[in-house]
Amino acid sequence: VYVKGNTLIDPSLKNIDDVDTLAVMLTFRNGGYALIDNSRRAVYGYDQRVEVFGSEGMAYADNVSESTVKVFNSQHCIMKNPLPDFTVRYREAYRTEILHFIDSVLHHTPVVCTGEDALLAQRIAIAAQQSLKSGLPVKITSDIYL
Repeated sequence: VYVKGNTLIDPSLKNIDDVDTLAVMLTFRNGGYALIDNSRRAVYGYDQRVEVFGSEGMAYADNVSESTVKVFNSQHCIMKNPLPDFTVRYREAYRTEILHFIDSVLHHTPVVCTGEDALLAQRIAIAAQQSLKSGLPVKITSDIYL
């Protein structure tokens, strides 16, 4: 994982050794990679989109808003802003996750996301922090201190 970031919007974050804008590059064992762009501020709303490109096609999830209608003309694009935050946007997804967990406990079936998945996500986050501080790529290994 390689991370490059800076404090471009909120200078007070420098006081706590934090950034408000960054880019993450994850390189996979098979040579594929993922790019993540992140900013603490999107003046038009909580912006969260994903695009996945592969040899067989592409998947795309756009921002969720109150309306899917977008009006374009020669001067403007008019559309509703994204929903205000993740608690509103993903309310149904969180409900579904909780119901899945309860169902797994009651019926002794595997959960979709395992403890190993959570540990890997934590290792990636720690490696990303290390890369941001060092300015160098960090290999994700099982011995990254949790």
